[in-house]
Amino acid sequence: MQLIVRPPMRHPSVTIEGIKVLLINYEQMGFSAAELLRESGIDTRCLENNHHHISPLVFSKLFKAGMQITGDPHLGLHIGDQSNLDALGIVGQIYRYSRTVREGSRQIEKYLPVIHTLFTYRIEEDDQYFSIIFQPNLNSSVHQVGMRQLTDLALAYNRQGIRHATQRDVNPVMAWLQYDTPPSAISRYEEVLQCEIRTGRPDTRLVYDKAIADLHHLFDNPTLAAGLEQFAKDELERIRSVGPYTATVKNMLKEEMEQGVMPSSATVAAKVGLSVSSLKRLLAAERTSFQRIREEVSDSRVGAYYQLISPQERERSRIARELHDGVSGLLAAAKMHFSVIREKHRDFKDSGHYLTALSLLDDATSEVRKTAYNLMPEILLKYGLHEALQRYCRNIGYGKTKVGYLCTYTPPRYDGVFELGVYRMGQELINNAIKHARPTQVNVSLHASPQQLLLQVTDDGCGFNPEEVQRGIGLDSVQERAEKLGGSVSWEPNKPQGTKVQLVFNLK
Repeated sequence: MQLIVRPPMRHPSVTIEGIKVLLINYEQMGFSAAELLRESGIDTRCLENNHHHISPLVFSKLFKAGMQITGDPHLGLHIGDQSNLDALGIVGQIYRYSRTVREGSRQIEKYLPVIHTLFTYRIEEDDQYFSIIFQPNLNSSVHQVGMRQLTDLALAYNRQGIRHATQRDVNPVMAWLQYDTPPSAISRYEEVLQCEIRTGRPDTRLVYDKAIADLHHLFDNPTLAAGLEQFAKDELERIRSVGPYTATVKNMLKEEMEQGVMPSSATVAAKVGLSVSSLKRLLAAERTSFQRIREEVSDSRVGAYYQLISPQERERSRIARELHDGVSGLLAAAKMHFSVIREKHRDFKDSGHYLTALSLLDDATSEVRKTAYNLMPEILLKYGLHEALQRYCRNIGYGKTKVGYLCTYTPPRYDGVFELGVYRMGQELINNAIKHARPTQVNVSLHASPQQLLLQVTDDGCGFNPEEVQRGIGLDSVQERAEKLGGSVSWEPNKPQGTKVQLVFNLK
């Protein structure tokens, strides 16, 4: 996927991930994050999704409240000095695993909008110096506190980031400050940045000797860097394709629909720390409105699907999302840090315990993803029954049992509830065959025509008599689902051994 470069966003924003950078460091300083949010007027529900966006005004209020609670006029500088590359989330990780200071800085320049667009980050080089530059995108008085504190944070953070990634005690030659800074405060900047401080430029910058640009990062890992960059590319394109606030509102509406709720504009605004009027203004700037987005989501296949599925399926969807976004993400982060440990401690390379732990981590990640997919296959919503069944068969085979899949004619997209019902019945039949028939091979076939849909599951297991088998292995469930969807189910021996089950749905 190529990154599409667009002009800077008209209305700067901050993602919730950026807010969490402050909160984590705030608590490390011994203060209550909940108190900071309360004093800032930010609803704690806004922290539920890292990729939601809030306005710069709310961000500035957060810093103001922090300065009042701590009594520290250099709160941003303090937080930046205490942070490490983990604090900046995906962008910090991309920097960590890049090859050199120059390459890592270019990555921050490209992907910082995944965190915020309050200032433009860029690098400049000449024959003598390598400069990291921060140019504010907002200059109004209501944003001034937040902009200055964030810039101070970035100054200190970038100095520490270079030292951490290279594992060398390198410092800037000088730092230029855009904002008016009294002599009494200069000493604080000198203490944190360990360099000469100058003022009077139209931007703020850290200036290093040119040689710093080529310093090698100790954690250089091209594979990890490429994977992280792809994630950041996708996220940045999503934001830029519709605008940050439109993307946030769409995501929130879909999330609420999964719980069977269609929220109001006031609910959505509160969750991202905005007033209804501010949300309305920001969406208007992106040439849309809350009502228009709501209608678009409601009319979409995903929206209609979530409004029709049962409470049980909604709960499945919620758990699946938490597993995928939460547990799976933590396991992936743990594996990244395992790789760093191995790079730093070469004796781990051939350690049996280390390799076993890494293998178990891979297995756990695979199981979490498989479980999340089985609970609520997003691929079913996006691509339909054929693709979902094909992937399920590919993932479900284990041990001595192989699962094959055949589709003679790719079916069109059906009603979302119908697709989900057929998919769940297919799951049930496949799992029953594996669990009770002890087969070596299970074959799943899907046949579609304009008049009929046929799903067939055959196995070479021990077989059974549906008239004699006890209830409780899912047959009643399959029968009931099929009848509700206007279909029928039949079982017959699959000679010379095993069982064949057919689901038939008339589509006229």
